[in-house]
Amino acid sequence: MTSRFNNSSARLLIASLLVSLVTACGGGGKESANSNGTTALLQTTATSYTGPITGFGSVVINGMRFATVGSSIADDDGIALNSSNLRLGSIVHVEGMSDNVASGTAGTIVVTPALLGTVDSVDASNTFLTVMGRKVSVNASTNYYNAATGLYATLAAITTGSYVEVHGLIQADGSFLATLIERRTAQAAYRMRGQITNLDAVSKTFVMGALIVNYSTAAITGVLANNAWVKIQAATAPAAGVLSATAILTQTAQVSGGAIGLTTGVASNGVVKLKGVATGTPIANIITLAGVNVSLANALYQGGTAAAIVAGTTLEVKGAWNGSTLQATLVEFEGYRATNLNGGAAYELYGAVTAFTSNSNLVVQGVTVNASSVTGFPASIAVGTYLEIKGNMTAGVLTAMTAKYTAANTGVIVGGGHGDDGSGDDNHGGGTFQTNSYEINGVVSGYVSLSDFIVNGVRVNASAAFFEHGGTVSNDRFVEAKGSTNASGIFIATKIEVK
Repeated sequence: MTSRFNNSSARLLIASLLVSLVTACGGGGKESANSNGTTALLQTTATSYTGPITGFGSVVINGMRFATVGSSIADDDGIALNSSNLRLGSIVHVEGMSDNVASGTAGTIVVTPALLGTVDSVDASNTFLTVMGRKVSVNASTNYYNAATGLYATLAAITTGSYVEVHGLIQADGSFLATLIERRTAQAAYRMRGQITNLDAVSKTFVMGALIVNYSTAAITGVLANNAWVKIQAATAPAAGVLSATAILTQTAQVSGGAIGLTTGVASNGVVKLKGVATGTPIANIITLAGVNVSLANALYQGGTAAAIVAGTTLEVKGAWNGSTLQATLVEFEGYRATNLNGGAAYELYGAVTAFTSNSNLVVQGVTVNASSVTGFPASIAVGTYLEIKGNMTAGVLTAMTAKYTAANTGVIVGGGHGDDGSGDDNHGGGTFQTNSYEINGVVSGYVSLSDFIVNGVRVNASAAFFEHGGTVSNDRFVEAKGSTNASGIFIATKIEVK
């Protein structure tokens, strides 16, 4: 195998290790109106967020709703992807501009899975599985996706021998807390990331999890050392407890204090937002989160206190980076946003209905939704109707807790909700997404003209759209578009990208 690692790959490893850095700088967003029609904050902060995706119709991550049309999407090997490759629970690293409150525009999105390989065993009763010798814990927040069916699924879809892509947060014992497990159809490659132990330079081996990694014929970027974070590529599955690496990317730019994933050129006092699992209780107001030292001395808390932080506590931390430690200004406990800002909902969808059987079986942004328990939800919902859904995943279906929708023939948003504009970050308000502004993606069909074609069953008019990177719309072309639904149920694109 030819190694794909390069300087760009080294930078992408940073994201996979859940270190998010935001360098404050000038600039501005292209939009300035929020869903209430008032002036919103401009996108003037260069932003870098890392964590699991919790919403679509744009991409929602760590409470920030990022517009993605025109952005570069790739995996951490540098292989180009598009927005249809993203799932609820995918760990991604987003760099772009934001208003530092609720809304942003992504420049790059890097998908950073933890593992790619075969399942050794599944222990459903104890809620964990083993993938290539690595323990993967699952809980009620873990999503499952079956690539063969194109549907979200349950743990039952993951069996011994399944070839899977695991996304998750690294824990103190080196295992992963899964946010997404996707069952893939083709065993094309194997990937693993973590920390080196028991390095033996003579035999050219080290230990990761329950595996011995043989690197005797691997292309190595960086210097191998015990406790170094690495990403491993292999062409074949482990055999007899040994993984034969073809390429290894190491984190070579270690800094004092044990922080990982930091390279030269990162500005001091840059704003940081990261999600991770604490490795222990605070000691002298310091914790380690995703390998980063975090000072809690001046932090405000949402959903808990410093005394509640123990090994295994999942947190989102925002603050300023001083070169060796994240100086936290805000610490948010897992579940706080869902409980206090989203009415108990962990996930959110914005978009047109692309398939409809009943109120208990409809599809928005590729996710099957059950809205049957939403008070006042009309029976007149049809393909093309714009919805804003907030709810929780249960058995592969998003059970809606609240829903806003366009009233028939009016284009006016009505229905239940919290009166906000969508996701919202720390203050859950403002933002640049206007009422019913959202993004769609898919393969073009039924092309008549630029003002009349279909994407996922939704009729689109892109005659006045701005084209990112040029391109021509035609049947069978994949497109990503931003816009809104008019009173006739037609998606009026304001921006479009042809892939």
